[in-house]
Amino acid sequence: MTALEKLSDIIDLKDKNCETDSWLDSLHYPKADRYKDLRKAIAFLKKIKIPLRESPPTERKPPETFFPWCWIENSTLVYRKNSVDVGQLLHEAGHLALMPPKNRALASPNKLPPGPIAGDLAVEAWDYYAAKAADIFPMLIFAKNFDNKGLQVYTQLENRNHIGIFMLEAIGFLEGDRMVRWQMGEVDLLQNLDAKVRLLANRSLERLP
Repeated sequence: MTALEKLSDIIDLKDKNCETDSWLDSLHYPKADRYKDLRKAIAFLKKIKIPLRESPPTERKPPETFFPWCWIENSTLVYRKNSVDVGQLLHEAGHLALMPPKNRALASPNKLPPGPIAGDLAVEAWDYYAAKAADIFPMLIFAKNFDNKGLQVYTQLENRNHIGIFMLEAIGFLEGDRMVRWQMGEVDLLQNLDAKVRLLANRSLERLP
């Protein structure tokens, strides 16, 4: 199924008021394709040097995590290869990528350190561009995430009406519709960032319909 055909199915589902949790099955996204996309995502994350560790089946996972089969621990993204959802893997990778290096050690499986740019809005935009860079149809990574608002988030990103896009522009990650860098550098990059993000967010709200 082509991306255009998938998008046509999305429109049909929206018209029928289908629940988000039914998207993957309704979009004919079989397990074989999901595993293929997962391999693409892992290869991409390795390429941009996100620290990764595959958790073996015998390893006991932490009792509390944001997602069932991936979490951040010891500055590293840990995942269970045959169980993790590709959208959840990219989302946690986005949090790690947008943290200042010194903050990564403060992240735990069920807690993320506060920061001006590593919140969900910027991460959602990061996820979108990461999926495109990894040759994954971006809508699919939002399908079972974001509290059943995945289609809304995806549509905002496609239309460039998402505040996270302006946040990535503010920190020099995004130029036009192209990501020019993927990870936060040293903490001095964050000087005056709070003010810049607030200004850009206010401007973006003026542009939203």
